[in-house]
Amino acid sequence: MKKAWFCFWSVFLVILSGFFFLIWDYWQQRPKQEGEMAKAAFTAYTTKWKQQQFSDMYEQLSLDAKARVSKEEFVSRYENIYRGIEATHISVEPLYTEDVVPDEDGKICFHYRLSMQTFVEPISFTGKAILLKEMQNDKLDWYINWNPSFLLPELEHGDKLRANTFRPQRGEVLDRAGRRVVVTSRQSANTQGL
Repeated sequence: MKKAWFCFWSVFLVILSGFFFLIWDYWQQRPKQEGEMAKAAFTAYTTKWKQQQFSDMYEQLSLDAKARVSKEEFVSRYENIYRGIEATHISVEPLYTEDVVPDEDGKICFHYRLSMQTFVEPISFTGKAILLKEMQNDKLDWYINWNPSFLLPELEHGDKLRANTFRPQRGEVLDRAGRRVVVTSRQSANTQGL
């Protein structure tokens, strides 16, 4: 009889320890799973950004970001700025670290590198995105806490961006003696001493 009880308790302890091991393993893997879910959400966002699907990008914004900017304002801001600077070849590359886990506030930060060609010169910068886990439309997922620095690094709420082009004006060309060789005027160029 003692042998039967010993076997029973031994099997019970093995099953119980296996159960606790599974629970412990689940809790250890949970932050990594959260990080992978956040990576997937941010990758989807950057893919939409590259394809200039601004309306779809807005759907991935956090509730706080949506409270600060309407969908129409968000879409028109991207379209107007990118059209104004004649942005082409837009590339957004997420920069992920090895292990991504939420911080003590439940946020996950990712860096990204944005580069594009403009009518003036290429623009390239590294930005920071903060993702928050929220419930939206009966779906618990990671959402981007957007701000205007996603467009250009120094933009803030309320800033206006304007791109102007000016026709260059040619200066005068002088010879060694300081006499005018070429003079620019509105009607015609004047040449002397050639």
